[in-house]
Amino acid sequence: LLYGVLVGSMSTAGEKVADFATSRKSLCFTDSQSEAGFVASRQAKLIKNTCILGIVMISYVCLMMVMRLISGGWETNNGAFVASADAKVVGVSRNWILVAMAMLSLTYILIAKSQLLGGALKAEGLEMLAVLMVTGVTALFWIQNPWYLARICGFSDPEHLVVDPELEEVELLLAIDVWLSAVHLSIPIRWARLWPAALLGAMG
Repeated sequence: LLYGVLVGSMSTAGEKVADFATSRKSLCFTDSQSEAGFVASRQAKLIKNTCILGIVMISYVCLMMVMRLISGGWETNNGAFVASADAKVVGVSRNWILVAMAMLSLTYILIAKSQLLGGALKAEGLEMLAVLMVTGVTALFWIQNPWYLARICGFSDPEHLVVDPELEEVELLLAIDVWLSAVHLSIPIRWARLWPAALLGAMG
């Protein structure tokens, strides 16, 4: 009888441990119910923190826009580009990229808030939406690189458009580093699901 009780207890404990087993690659629970429960338990924090991050991004874009408008550096990005017709095209395009970053953040905030009011997205869908937002903003960050942006705008020799190319690259890499650090520290999503954003950050 005692042997049976011990074996039964060990079997139950083994089942509980198995329920919390995770994949080494994705860090997800191997048990679907445990995985769904874990994601659902983080939903409120995910929405709150990602919305705060989106508000910070929108505030950053607004600050950059106001600074460029006040200083008269709308077309040259506050002296980042030379005062020429070609550089004007790149500089203005860079401003619109900032607007796109703000709109992407705002879109997530609106969808997430509607989810709180009874939206159709499940917890897994909101997590994936947050990953898409973070990855999209990261991509827009590195597209702002003068070399990439000038190429996109059709200029084969972007070096003559930028006042200090090395300074621009350093500032951009610092911005990407701050953004990705804030994402990993604030958003309750496992790093294995945020690898697209990290990959794009490295490409920048």
